[in-house]
Amino acid sequence: MIRFPFGKKNASPEGPKPSADVLASYSRDGVWFRQDRPGEDLLGNRGRFGPKDELVRLLAQLEEEGFAVVAQGHVFLEWANVYRIMESGVYFESFGILGLPPLEPWRPILESRGTLTDAGFSIVLSGWESPKGKRHSGNIAVEGAVLSSGGRPSLLPRAAW
Repeated sequence: MIRFPFGKKNASPEGPKPSADVLASYSRDGVWFRQDRPGEDLLGNRGRFGPKDELVRLLAQLEEEGFAVVAQGHVFLEWANVYRIMESGVYFESFGILGLPPLEPWRPILESRGTLTDAGFSIVLSGWESPKGKRHSGNIAVEGAVLSSGGRPSLLPRAAW
């Protein structure tokens, strides 16, 4: 009889495979976390997400402490609360668990049109300065506090958001 002292031969070293995933989407107002199965309650299914169980536990704690709101089985974090969590001494080390894009120092470039006394005076966003300090010439998409350039998302600094 052959024995395998380290467990079953086909056992995964990471443990059981997760039966669900957590997805994040960005909106003008904040970030939504949801389960990959429509209609399922994210916080009500703890323990099914494998490596993302830690994220689900963090979201439950943020909801308990008033940083997050649960709606229709999804968890919502307003951008203001995302920045509060990031700057918090309590959550600073846990912030990466949220899986948000990296914080990068993008800066808006503003331009004025007309003079202060003109009825049509306005200030407009005329572009973005990249983290390298140069005006970005490609396409940029901004959804809330997330800027995407070349398919690469970045979290904007609070002042730029």
